[in-house]
Amino acid sequence: MNILIIEPFASGHHGKYLQWITSVILARGHHIQLGIFKESLDHPSIRELLSSCGPNLSVISAPTRSYASVEGRLWSMGREMLKFRR
Repeated sequence: MNILIIEPFASGHHGKYLQWITSVILARGHHIQLGIFKESLDHPSIRELLSSCGPNLSVISAPTRSYASVEGRLWSMGREMLKFRR
């Protein structure tokens, strides 16, 4: 099964929770596509996640600046990532 997780931010608890969620999903043999802002890819928790997950985790990313106001545009980001996924 392919599972899309959209988590644009890595600060605070986001990165750690993402590590926990992905470890459980991958342990069950599923593939994960992670939708995240490009700027978040440099966060230590995301770098650690990407280095430990192997080929069952792929990344879909977009720069934060593509979304004028983050709160108002998260739905459009989700739609775009779903289109890209197909």
